[in-house]
Amino acid sequence: MKFEDFLIQAHEDRLTELSFTPEYIKEQIKQIRSPGGIQILLSWPKDYIRETWKKAFDQVRHDTDGINHVFFSMHSIYYQTQNREFFTAYASDALSEFAVDKVITLVDDIYDCHARLRVDNGVMSDSSRERVFPDPHERARARINDLFTILDWRSKEMIAAEQIASILHKKHYVISVKHPLLVITSILEHDSIAVVYVSHPITQVRRLMKSKRSDEANAIKSQIAELIKELINGKEDIVTAVFPTSVDELIIQKEEGSAICAPVLDERWPLMFECDKLMYVKPELLPQNPLDIEGTYYGADGSLKLDALDKDLYAVSTLINDVLRPTIANHIDSRDHYLVDQCDAICVFRPYFDGNYSTGVSEEIEHRTTRFRCGIDNIPKPCIVYCPPDDLAKVRLLYLLELVEEETSTKFSTADVTKMIETARNDSQTWFRLRNLQPEDWEGEQVKKLFQNAGLKVQLAGKIEKGALGKTPGLQHMTQDYEFWNEILSRVVDDCFDSILKFSSYAASFISPSTNLTPSMTLVMSLWALIR
Repeated sequence: MKFEDFLIQAHEDRLTELSFTPEYIKEQIKQIRSPGGIQILLSWPKDYIRETWKKAFDQVRHDTDGINHVFFSMHSIYYQTQNREFFTAYASDALSEFAVDKVITLVDDIYDCHARLRVDNGVMSDSSRERVFPDPHERARARINDLFTILDWRSKEMIAAEQIASILHKKHYVISVKHPLLVITSILEHDSIAVVYVSHPITQVRRLMKSKRSDEANAIKSQIAELIKELINGKEDIVTAVFPTSVDELIIQKEEGSAICAPVLDERWPLMFECDKLMYVKPELLPQNPLDIEGTYYGADGSLKLDALDKDLYAVSTLINDVLRPTIANHIDSRDHYLVDQCDAICVFRPYFDGNYSTGVSEEIEHRTTRFRCGIDNIPKPCIVYCPPDDLAKVRLLYLLELVEEETSTKFSTADVTKMIETARNDSQTWFRLRNLQPEDWEGEQVKKLFQNAGLKVQLAGKIEKGALGKTPGLQHMTQDYEFWNEILSRVVDDCFDSILKFSSYAASFISPSTNLTPSMTLVMSLWALIR
């Protein structure tokens, strides 16, 4: 049941008690029941709304008396457009008498939320603004500012719902509507359900999509989708899954090396399930480009209308790049940590994909471990890390190149890096060493030979340049070639060999591909064994 319907009815009853004329009451209720009309009710004094909320809730309790299962839908935070303020109206004592079992906050992408709030007379429709913006550039900036309001609103809703759950001594879940309905039903119907947070690479996959390696990007997207579907559909009475890309907002385009962050979005991460299986309903007013609704900056063919130095383009670019992007990033970090808090286990899929270590994954696992060290969790939450040895080999090789650049005046081009990877892959012995790096496996002379085989030249100008090695006591005046390569190798071993050990120190289970199972089934079978 939707609580706002009860709130409107309670308002109508109170208007009658307050001796308003029938004509006024009829017109008031007609306006409130129109699209976006709830804002007319919320323009009344907050204390009036709170009293009306209690009366509405009394009616809810009366109407649901004797019903075993009730799905009660309400906002924990209201936004009043007239005064531009957030406020709470719920009464904790009333909720505590309602015998609530679970508290769930449903969230969605800010772009979808904005489209829903732009309906006629909606909270963020042009007609609801106190100030009219005749200039299209001002309107565009005002709409981008709306996105900040939505971010703030969503965050406050989560905090308020968490407080309600704490008062009621119940568990609080934050679930995106782009999860399938089966996730919610599994959580509601099975008290012992294990909720698994699936952490997977995102940024590097997007980089590949923009390069000429889209096939590799699409392949890992398919693997991720297969894993999530196996977890959600396989044992819905035992385990279900939540995943970070169910909310996908940091998709603002920015060309590498460009200071201009144009108001246009990249394609969001594909939905994992068919729309009819999701809780998500696509907004009717969802535009092609939520950052440029009127086409002020981009034409129908996707070309930029304005010169890159145009002051209006610069103003909106600054707002997006310097404020909106970092704000969204902060909310992502906060929300992903919250998902770790609410989950019962963590599944980490290919954290070193394509040789890039995901700092976000590392922070999530560290957060899970900190909860245990602080005594919040009696034991660390089960954590499964799936990592093919080829991913480890590549991340070690790229780190080797990074160290050599850091310690010498050498700079490697993209072509150099590609050549080094090809050379290492084509030498089975070298690639085996990178996949299974042990201190005794390699010597500095062999590393030097790898560079020579790849055709990469490294100039040692009499001493090590000032870098991490150059600052190490006793290394400032090394002139012997073999000493340099041995020290470089030692750093790779010390810093990269413990890739597995780092996760193991967090009490994680580190697994590699199985010859008989797909990556998703290898993970799923390991998770089931761990959770049981």
